[in-house]
Amino acid sequence: MVDRSIRAAIIEAYHGECQYCRKSGANHVEHIVPQARGGTDDLSNLTLACQWCNTRKAAERLPPHYEGLLLAIARKRVKRILRLVDDSAPDGKWHKLYKPGSNDIIMVWVSNKPGPEDMERMDRAMAECRAGAAVQRLAGFFAQAS
Repeated sequence: MVDRSIRAAIIEAYHGECQYCRKSGANHVEHIVPQARGGTDDLSNLTLACQWCNTRKAAERLPPHYEGLLLAIARKRVKRILRLVDDSAPDGKWHKLYKPGSNDIIMVWVSNKPGPEDMERMDRAMAECRAGAAVQRLAGFFAQAS
């Protein structure tokens, strides 16, 4: 499930245009590589689709050249999506963690006054990232905030 603020940022970043048929008014955040086929919730695997295209694609993979093109476009949109999410969240900030050895990004929400729930989110992200340098920088952020 994609967070509401991330969903809104994706819709805005793609200007409400379905990435399959190019119709406007699209509002379905869609996994380029379906989760049922090994895809993740990483921003670099999410795109925007209209209801018809999303339903038609379902859990099928696209031909490699189309899938590669959509993944490349999604990777280029990640920074804009992150900026849009940060701008909409005055009570905290999204921190991005990079998985070592890949272009995948994990997002962790940290409030301005970190509490136990923030620590739990960081622990889950650290487990997923397998303790890379980005996680150590985020841990430093928590140490300064306490």
